[in-house]
Amino acid sequence: MLEAADADLIGLRDRALILLGFASAFRRAELVGLDLAQLDFNRDGLTVTLRRSKTDQEGQGRKIGVKYDPGAAPNPTSRTTDPLWWFKFDVNQWCADQHIMSMTDYQRGWYISLLAACWKSAGYLPSDPDKLARIARADDLDKFKMELGEILWAFDVAEDGVQIVHLRLNADWNEKVAGMEQCSNAGKKSAASRAKKAQKEAA
Repeated sequence: MLEAADADLIGLRDRALILLGFASAFRRAELVGLDLAQLDFNRDGLTVTLRRSKTDQEGQGRKIGVKYDPGAAPNPTSRTTDPLWWFKFDVNQWCADQHIMSMTDYQRGWYISLLAACWKSAGYLPSDPDKLARIARADDLDKFKMELGEILWAFDVAEDGVQIVHLRLNADWNEKVAGMEQCSNAGKKSAASRAKKAQKEAA
C-alpha cells in the first residue's frame, strides 16, 4: 500500500496518514480530519489531539501518544544534527535574485514548495507538469502550466529526460551525503581500532 503512494508531497502525506493509522488504530474519519495544529512532536514520539471521535460525541477531545520506532522513523531532535533535514538558504542571494523578485506572491509559494520537495529527492523533480502542479499545491492547473516557465528557470532537464534537476541543490545534497559517509567510515574505522586494541590487551 505504501509503495503505491507517489513520491511527491501528497504521496508523502498519504504515507504518513497510513502509517499513523496503523500505529494508533485511528478511524478513517479521525485521520482525514487531522491538521498540523493537532500534532505535537516531542522527544518520545508524537502526541495527537483528537478534537472529536466516535467515542467522544461531546467533543471534549483526547490525546493519543504514538511512540517512535527506533528502527524506522528518525527522532525530531536529530533535525539539528542530520544535515539532510535542511538545505542552505542564502538570504542575500534570494533577495538579490531578479527572477525571484519578479515573481508574484503565489509563484514564490509554488517555487518554495518545489524547492522543498526537490531537496527531499536529492535535487530532482518529475518533469510532468501535472505532477509538478500537485507538488506545488497549485489550485489552478491551467494557470500553473501557463506560468511554469516563470518558476522553473533554476531547473535543468536531467540526463534521463523525464526529470528536472536543480543543480545547486543536487550538488549540496551530494556534498552532505559524502560528508555523512566520511564520518560513518571514520567511526567504523575508529571502532575497529578500539576493538583490535581491546583484543590485544585481553590476550
